[in-house]
Formats: sequence, C-alpha cells, structure tokens
Amino acid sequence: MNSQRTLLTYSEVQDKINKTKKNMLVGIDYSLNSPAICIETLKEGKPFYNFITVQKKDNKCNRKLNMLNDVQVIVLEKENASEFDFINKQTDTIIQCIEQIMNLHKEKELIIGIEDYIYYSQQSSLIDIVQATTVLKYKIIKKWGEGTLNKYSPTHVKKTFAENGKASKDDMLFAYNRMKLTNPFAEWCHKLSKSHKPEEDCIDAFAVLTTLKSEMNK
Repeated sequence: MNSQRTLLTYSEVQDKINKTKKNMLVGIDYSLNSPAICIETLKEGKPFYNFITVQKKDNKCNRKLNMLNDVQVIVLEKENASEFDFINKQTDTIIQCIEQIMNLHKEKELIIGIEDYIYYSQQSSLIDIVQATTVLKYKIIKKWGEGTLNKYSPTHVKKTFAENGKASKDDMLFAYNRMKLTNPFAEWCHKLSKSHKPEEDCIDAFAVLTTLKSEMNK
C-alpha cells in the first residue's frame, strides 16, 4: 500500500512551530564590520521579526532604516580603540540588545543560531573573524548556557534558505522577497533591485533564524 506524504507550505510550518514555541529565537550573522541580529517574538500570536545591526559609521541609509519600527541601527565608532577592545565592545552590544528584547517581551529562555566560520583572515586585521566569532560565542554560552547556541556553516544556511549552498547576496535578497512577508523591513527590501549593506546582513541573520527553525522542526 502506497502512502503519499503531504508537504506543508512555509506558512503551515511556521504555524506548527509557533504553536509549540516556548523560547525566543535569535539568528546572528556576525562580521567584523556589519554584524546583524534577527530576533523572532510573537505579536498577536504571529511572528514579529526584530532586526538589529551594528555599524561603524552613520549614513543616510542607516538613518532611514532606523525609522522602521522593526529595525534598530546602532552606530559604534571604533575611533582610537584597539581592535580587540572594539570587538569586545561590539560583542557586548550584541548581548545587551538580545537581553533588552528578552526583558521587553518577558522571555525567560532563548535559542540562538549563528553562522560558524571554518576559516577567514585578513592580513590587515589583528583578530580575524574566527577569533571574533569565538569571543561572541563564549559570551553567549557564559550568559545563557551552551545548550542555547546552535552553529551552522554558511553553506548550510544558504542551502536551507535559498536552496543553493553558493547563493550570492542578490540570491538571498530574492529568496527573502519571495517569501512575501509584510513587515516594514520586508516592504523596504521589496523596493531594492540589488543587495547592499546593511540590509543584506539583516537578511543573512533572518536566514540563520530560518535555518534554526528548520532544524527545530526535524
């Protein structure tokens, strides 16, 4: 006797996850220059996505993005700080942002997904992305425990989100817009003809969050 498996739509999968969801979910796309966070909370029983990005410089685009009610752009200028001191301040800011939203929504537990880099280096950088990411992961584990953190390779995130492990930034933008979300940031991205920072970093953080949810649903 042949049995046919019923495939769920994206919305049905999200509804299934939300009904059993007991934790705040966080996706982090970490980089030295433009880290971004996507935090999912529930608003009137439906997912609401909070986007946070930490930038080194203020500009017109950042100010416009900051006017959206689901985006927060934090400008953290390096000035004369050493690279290590700046990364320490940057990662502390990320932890504080997550904690603030937890407190705002009275969440007691959370689950975090983060891209785990295999290697990356810049000759001009004293501390590369692997070391900097390790600092952030250490602080997350120290704050909320090792079981909180889930690590995914960039290839896995891209394959899960855009169905292509080698997806470009434009491919990721297309995959995000294809979901036809109606939050303010999504409507902003619908107007973009090409990917650029810091929007692409927020989309990457959303992709990490989507990967986290996909893995939870297995």
